[in-house]
Amino acid sequence: MKGVIIIVILIFTFLFNSENFKQESFRNHYECLKILNPQIPMGNWRLEQHYNSFEKEYYSFYMDKIDTFYNISFYVKDSESVLCEKKYMILEYQKKYSDLNNNYYLLMDYDTLYFYQQSKKSNQKKFYRGKYYYLYSTPEEMRNYKKCQHEYFQEHLDSLVKIRGDNLPELPCN
Repeated sequence: MKGVIIIVILIFTFLFNSENFKQESFRNHYECLKILNPQIPMGNWRLEQHYNSFEKEYYSFYMDKIDTFYNISFYVKDSESVLCEKKYMILEYQKKYSDLNNNYYLLMDYDTLYFYQQSKKSNQKKFYRGKYYYLYSTPEEMRNYKKCQHEYFQEHLDSLVKIRGDNLPELPCN
């Protein structure tokens, strides 16, 4: 009986310390991530993935906060650097939330890549920003366009991702 109690205590201690490690792990990175993207909230982030690859550490965390889902993926590219800009690379930051009639989706790295609302009734999307990015980087949408349009998008990516609105013309071919 005494042995069972000790095993239960050890399991509880391991699980508690494991969860604390996950939380502490995000807290260790939060200050720099917040500098790189001020929209990232503090909260109960949970570690989804962590691995080392080619001398870089990759992390993915997620969090549910009331009616909002968050996800962030980043890697530490230079652990010796004290400058956040040199130390971290945010790969993706997602935020999803809803109201009575719509779902909202935001995808960012350091800046907004796309932001749209989607009607719960019709599934129709209304873009506020980044429609071109969404259309030319989402696999299920990409197949609707010609190769030359994808090439045009890649060549003009910096300016096209900043275009606001929903009623946009198709991209030309070069």
